[in-house]
Amino acid sequence: MRTAQEMANFLRDTKGYHATRVFSTDLMECANILEAQQQEIQQLQAQNGAMPEKVCLCGSTRFFRTFDDWNYRLTLEGKIVLSIGCNTKSDKGLGLTADDKVRLDELHKRKIDLADWVFVLDVDRYIGDSTRSEIDYAMAHGKPVRFLSLDCVGYQEPQEDYHNPADVEALRIARYTLKTLDRLGGLGFQKHIWIRETLAAIDKTVGGEK
Repeated sequence: MRTAQEMANFLRDTKGYHATRVFSTDLMECANILEAQQQEIQQLQAQNGAMPEKVCLCGSTRFFRTFDDWNYRLTLEGKIVLSIGCNTKSDKGLGLTADDKVRLDELHKRKIDLADWVFVLDVDRYIGDSTRSEIDYAMAHGKPVRFLSLDCVGYQEPQEDYHNPADVEALRIARYTLKTLDRLGGLGFQKHIWIRETLAAIDKTVGGEK
């Protein structure tokens, strides 16, 4: 199995990794690496006893809706989630200076220190410079790293403004119910069209099927 440093070298050498994309040309190799990392996580769990897993979310703050989404999901799974300190489309939206950005980047690395593993929210496989720095730091310190683009292929970030997680979950349940009714058939053409329009509206609100 690959060590953290070997995976760091693999990612560093991957074409298009720098500030753009991680291509999926070596998915089998990634799968083997992720399997090894899962074993590391299980070992950490055994060492920690009843202590919940601590996971640090990393990624571009432009995907703040995805941070909200996975903070909620992982918390429901019983994990301690370490995330970004604010929801904003850009640092300019908070009036952050260059020095502020450096301090916040270092603070996020302290969160990585506390975490059992790191979850990179690489929506559309986008990884910027700050996130790359965090990935390199995590791997250099032996932290297992997982990627959204590999764990949840086809994930779509919610397109509308952030919603109450309970409302989002209710909409997802409604989506499942409507799809089940549509598959059963026998509802007539007009109801079929209504279901499809409603499903499209739900997808636009909370993101596509997970």
